[in-house]
Amino acid sequence: MEIKSYTVALLNRPSIRFLFLGAASTIVDYLIFSLLIVLGIHYLVAVAVGYTIGFIFNFIVGRSVVFKNGSKLQSFTHELAAVSFITVIGLGLSLVLMYLLSEACCELDPFIARLITIVVVFFYNYIVRKIFVYH
Repeated sequence: MEIKSYTVALLNRPSIRFLFLGAASTIVDYLIFSLLIVLGIHYLVAVAVGYTIGFIFNFIVGRSVVFKNGSKLQSFTHELAAVSFITVIGLGLSLVLMYLLSEACCELDPFIARLITIVVVFFYNYIVRKIFVYH
């Protein structure tokens, strides 16, 4: 019984729920990215498409599962605008990191570079959303 109570308490923490949602969004993002790379799409375009689809999934699920206490903002429109703005910055960060890791300095395989950028941008997204958008 104690393990069940601990598990329920753990899953009630927004940071843990965001971690699970982030993992699901990452899978969506990475699968789309990988599929596009295999189809011959340039890696930066593949990042943008995968990230955008992952964002849509994350936003829809995140509002109802992770940030149950709602937004600090006055309306859905303001919330969507704020999260979209944060996401565009995250996409820019992803694209810059991908370029740096894949071409400019490290020449990493795009699949490896994408995994690294996903981790960095995950923390950026959680912290910024928590501070500026959600309770």
